[in-house]
Amino acid sequence: MKRMEKKICPWPERDPLIDVIEEGEEVRVIVAMPGITREDVFLDSRNRMMIVEVAADGQIFRKAVSYVRDRGHLEVKSSRLNNSVLELVLGKGPA
Repeated sequence: MKRMEKKICPWPERDPLIDVIEEGEEVRVIVAMPGITREDVFLDSRNRMMIVEVAADGQIFRKAVSYVRDRGHLEVKSSRLNNSVLELVLGKGPA
C-alpha cells in the first residue's frame, strides 16, 4: 500500500469572509482576510448582484451576493481598514 504524504502549504487555502448589507440608501460591504489591503478588493454591481473580488497571494477569490433593489451606479462613500477587515460604504451615485 502506498503511503500518503501530507502536503504542507505555506498559504493554506482560505476564502475571505464577505458580507453585503443593505441599509436604507446605502450598501455596506465588509471583507475580512488576513493581510488584506484596499487595493486587493474589486467591486462590481449589476442585475441586483454585488460581485466582490479579492486578489491576494497570487489567487483571486470571488463572491457574488444578491441584494434587494437594483441601485444603478454605486459609488464608494467611505472606506475603513482595521485589523485585516475592510469596510466599504457605497451610495447611489449619479446615473
